[in-house]
Amino acid sequence: YVLEGEIDYFFKDVDTGKVQHLKVRAGDNIFTPDNEIHATYFPVRTRLIVSSKYPRDQETYEKDTVRVTFVTPDNIHEMLDRYASNE
Repeated sequence: YVLEGEIDYFFKDVDTGKVQHLKVRAGDNIFTPDNEIHATYFPVRTRLIVSSKYPRDQETYEKDTVRVTFVTPDNIHEMLDRYASNE
């Protein structure tokens, strides 16, 4: 849940590879299902509340996380141009 600021939220279907984008603003809530590749970019200072069905200690978090290269500092502007330009 975004308290203030905004998030560029990118998500990718594991099976099809289709990438989608959401602009998440103050008052919006997003849900990330299991097995969804996702990345967040914060263009402005943002405060949010994150909740999870799992404890978020480092050990549990790492067991629940698979890291993939998706949105990076090197491609963020390309990703924004490609997926966020229609908003």
